[in-house]
Amino acid sequence: WDVNATQPLILADDWQCSQTGVITDIHFWGSWRDMNGNGIGDVGQILSFVISIHADIPANPPMVPYSRPGPTLREWEFGPAVVAIDPPTLEAWYDPATGLVVPNDHGSYFQYNIVDIPSMVPDPFVQQQGTIYWLNISAIVQDPGNTQWGWKSVA
Repeated sequence: WDVNATQPLILADDWQCSQTGVITDIHFWGSWRDMNGNGIGDVGQILSFVISIHADIPANPPMVPYSRPGPTLREWEFGPAVVAIDPPTLEAWYDPATGLVVPNDHGSYFQYNIVDIPSMVPDPFVQQQGTIYWLNISAIVQDPGNTQWGWKSVA
């Protein structure tokens, strides 16, 4: 599944830090809506990614069954990331804003790599081992009316 993360939409995923230290790289996968398996289709142009790191608000069942992003700890806007195409595989598309589900929407997806973050930002983020954080991603694209970018999720 690729889930629409074209601005103004923002998606988030959590992780538990395994080692204290500065976050140097961020790697994630995504694709374009309606892109066919040959890598030819409605491929847009990413102008930048808005990336933010958030504290965790833990679940509190039964009233709040899921954890969620809390206060913003860092936010950056990065120009286009280094991109690598991954092997074709049939993918579905989901748009949380409209509820649109498109099975077998596209066949190619890409790995996006934001590397050497400390050299690009004045305020690198130091994560602490054992702490849960949230990564938020939103893509700013050239023509959002005709192209939509989705962050890959695993179902």
